[in-house]
Amino acid sequence: MKKTLFALALAGSFVLGMNGLPLYAQMGPPMQQGMGGMQRRGMDPEYQLKHLTLVLDLTPEQQAQIKPILEERVQKMQEVWRDNSLTRAQRRDKMMALREESKTKIEAVLNDKQKEKYDKLYKMQTERMQQRWQNRGMPQPQ
Repeated sequence: MKKTLFALALAGSFVLGMNGLPLYAQMGPPMQQGMGGMQRRGMDPEYQLKHLTLVLDLTPEQQAQIKPILEERVQKMQEVWRDNSLTRAQRRDKMMALREESKTKIEAVLNDKQKEKYDKLYKMQTERMQQRWQNRGMPQPQ
């Protein structure tokens, strides 16, 4: 009886697993493939602009001003990512500096209400990054 139940459970899990394969195949490869390929959804300037537009209710004029800032940041981050002479900590510090630089430029385009929302968003993202660093055993930036 136990063998029969085990066989049924095993067959059921196999069938359920196989049913998920077509869906996974349709989804394609994961978005997060490293900075080199820039296929990370969060690193795509278009995606970032859409997200900021939704969260901050950006006007078309603001979008036109912010888009080049995001594109420049991604370009510079790619250069830092590809610089093999940097240690992991140096790379992280440079990325954080680029992030802070673009934050200042973006805030110059925003009104007071948008700046307040952007600050909250920025702090949440910073906390998530710090949590990831802790999970990887990396020292926190100064």
